Amino acid sequence: MRDLSPDAHSLNREINTVLVRHGLTDADITRQYQTQMKRGRLKWIQYTRQISLPPEKYSRLKTDIRSAADGFDFEESERTPQEAQIKISYGEAVLADITFSLIPEKGLLAIIIDDLGYSRNIEPFTSLGIPLTYAVIPGLQFSRNMAETLRAGGLYYIIHMPMEPHDSTLVDDKSMLLVSMDETRIRASLSSAFESVPGARGLNNHMGSKFTSNPDAVGRLVKVLKEKNFFLVDSRTSGESVAYSIARKFPIPAAQNNFFIDNQTDYDYIYKRMEELTRLAASRESTVAIGHVQNLNTARVIGEFIPAMKKAGITFVTVEDILK
Repeated sequence: MRDLSPDAHSLNREINTVLVRHGLTDADITRQYQTQMKRGRLKWIQYTRQISLPPEKYSRLKTDIRSAADGFDFEESERTPQEAQIKISYGEAVLADITFSLIPEKGLLAIIIDDLGYSRNIEPFTSLGIPLTYAVIPGLQFSRNMAETLRAGGLYYIIHMPMEPHDSTLVDDKSMLLVSMDETRIRASLSSAFESVPGARGLNNHMGSKFTSNPDAVGRLVKVLKEKNFFLVDSRTSGESVAYSIARKFPIPAAQNNFFIDNQTDYDYIYKRMEELTRLAASRESTVAIGHVQNLNTARVIGEFIPAMKKAGITFVTVEDILK
């Protein structure tokens, strides 16, 4: 008789590691137990869990559990919009059976810090002690260094991809996605960008008022992103942007900016904007806001508002946690 219990135990340990990495605690696991199983010439331990979490976090968690279960059979089913199940098996032996209760949260806030890559100075933001999403411009002097530093520190980052603006004086043919580019050139530009910022799984746009308002150009970009299994965050640098709507129709995972924190750089302006952001984020299921790494007043004011925002029921998350 073959005993699969050691395999089940090892798999359970890997799943536990994934759950901890995603910030889940015993309070999120509403039920768990293990059962000795036997069928034919097989015996094993089946680990069963029931986990409550927001639906925004499920997709990313599922992907990492699938990776942890490499070499086993992986089956996912969505019983209802509020419940999903994952079974991990070896043949007919179910080693892990996980049921997820998907409970929407309110007050999820993802703050993106744009424009990394010009310097190494990000400590004013990394010292805040909250999840932030750092957006690194590819091809700059410190782009790769920033990606490696962020990854080593367990911090979350995306690519801040230059895209064509309406202002022709700001166009850079060498590094920017242009409306005139076909899929082949877009694919090459993105490959170069992701080599410059290794480890990123998605992007938002740097400038891009012209590019993101052109449906054909955005369609070509989204097609390439889907091929590479990357996501898109529409920075909404133009009120005419169609990037988010096209990404959702394609579909690929996407989000859009709802709020710019620091269009002006002085302290009083940013303070008033953070007051507005607190009211907005507390009233919505999820909110994306953008600030800029070069503005030290932004880091200062965010730090001052963290206690009040938490008291208002706001939870700080990365942008990948609220993709749709």
